[in-house]
Amino acid sequence: CNSRQYRFVDQRVWYYRRTFSLADYKDLGRAFLCFDGAGYFSRVWLNGELLGEHEGLFGGPITEVNGYLKFGQENELIVEITSCNYGIPDEEWADIYRSPDNKFLVPWNMVKDSGTSNGDFSTMGIYRDVRLEIVPPLHISRPYLTTESIGEDFALLHLSVEIVPQDLEELKMVSNDCNGGSGYVYGYCDGMNTVYTDKEVEIEISLTEKKSGTTVYKTTQTQRLYDSDKVGINPKYKEAQFFEKDICIKNPKLWYPIGLGNPELYDVRITLFSDGKMLDRQAFDFGIREFKLEKTAGVRMRARWGKFQAVINGKRFFIKGMNWTPLDQVLNLDERDYRWALELIRNQNVQLIRVWGAGNAPEHDVFYKICDELGILVWQDSFISNNSNPAWDKVLFQRQQSMYLYRLRNHPSLVIHCSGNENNPYDKTNACVWVWQYETEDIDPSRIRIRTTPDKGIAHIYHGFEPCWYRKLYKQLPLIGEAGTHSFPNAKTFRQLLSEKEYETVIEDFGSEKMAKSHKGLVNHITENDSWGMLKKIPALSHMCDTKNVTVSTLCECSGISSYEYYQFM
Repeated sequence: CNSRQYRFVDQRVWYYRRTFSLADYKDLGRAFLCFDGAGYFSRVWLNGELLGEHEGLFGGPITEVNGYLKFGQENELIVEITSCNYGIPDEEWADIYRSPDNKFLVPWNMVKDSGTSNGDFSTMGIYRDVRLEIVPPLHISRPYLTTESIGEDFALLHLSVEIVPQDLEELKMVSNDCNGGSGYVYGYCDGMNTVYTDKEVEIEISLTEKKSGTTVYKTTQTQRLYDSDKVGINPKYKEAQFFEKDICIKNPKLWYPIGLGNPELYDVRITLFSDGKMLDRQAFDFGIREFKLEKTAGVRMRARWGKFQAVINGKRFFIKGMNWTPLDQVLNLDERDYRWALELIRNQNVQLIRVWGAGNAPEHDVFYKICDELGILVWQDSFISNNSNPAWDKVLFQRQQSMYLYRLRNHPSLVIHCSGNENNPYDKTNACVWVWQYETEDIDPSRIRIRTTPDKGIAHIYHGFEPCWYRKLYKQLPLIGEAGTHSFPNAKTFRQLLSEKEYETVIEDFGSEKMAKSHKGLVNHITENDSWGMLKKIPALSHMCDTKNVTVSTLCECSGISSYEYYQFM
């Protein structure tokens, strides 16, 4: 119960401070201060100047800082952080965070909640990299490479990359008018004048096999820049210039998930030149693969019925998957933590993991990088979870959603986008599902989109019967999206966490009020410690031990055996 000593954390304002020095840049270009993960509310000062305020947990803030930096001397950066539930008493918060009035864009499993796994903590703070990114005034941005088709001895890819002119303020681009108005959609109705300047740039593209180091594709193409002041589009809706290129790779090495082939990767480099001088470069790993879903063998039961027969590079296969929940509640993770867990998954021949939206969406870039390397497919939930969100700020949700789509969309492991967990996408008040839908359609159209789980023949099953019945009752279903038997950890874990008296005392009635009094420490560690949570545990235990008279060690042993049996059937 030591975690209760830290329940004050989300009721304080926290400050981070550091100093740094910069060399004297002759040609600074544009400098952006970028936070990959900070939240929930933040304010940032650089050298005593307030840069701005930010809300959200899944990316940002990002701000241009050219006029605030000092060269050849010390700079001071200060960040203020408060949690989403700051200033709200715990007893009031319990009624807010899962109600339609909740305004905070945080999945319920990442905020203080005594009934679920996060317990006494709200996820908050600076939890990913902070960097100063310096780019030339003319640079490239947001590359997007997709596999268009795979033939017998070739693969056709398509590259799209944005060329950002020096007069475009990227952070002020308006992607659409989801906050009201329709100016964006009418933005080019008066015509477009692609008046070109005398300025030409060269874009070099190369693809190199990661394993062998062999460069299989390299080309340079010249592109003339148009005059962004004369394009005719309403200046409010001005965007970058797009460079598009079809790429043919002969005899490609394809990316496969576990058990079907090797997850072959290519090193992709896109370099921008002007007058023979290199200005900018973007590099990322890429896998050539085609993933799609076809109709499953079961009987169709509804009009809204999904396709869930997995096909990778023309091979149909029975997909074996699992749900991925947070490795660490306060997101204190590095590459070793991710690799340890993901290698365990690979060693069990699990081909797909669903990043569960109620707990941790989206993950760190390192997570997807390792999935790319190991051949693990990723189903990515958004962070809409378990209810409709009529009070959510739609513009804020759009910006958070867009940021992670741009960040993740080149990873070959990522194959499915889902709006989130156990929400109703047909509820007219659940407008964020529709924000999610048009953002994924526009920014990452190559991926499969699923409105929510469960829906369209997906089931979430936590009934406490013998698992062999699954084969009968759920045989016709296209997909089981969630299922499980809730078990306890190794008894050694509880020996470390409980007093000797509590560990040895017999539990007279598992799941009862009597147990809540005699085993407070144990109850504090039970996820979903409520009547529904207990109903999911008792049937799995009761056929192996007497739940009216059981010790902690027997509880751990029996639930472990029960869980093992269950997953064999699954």
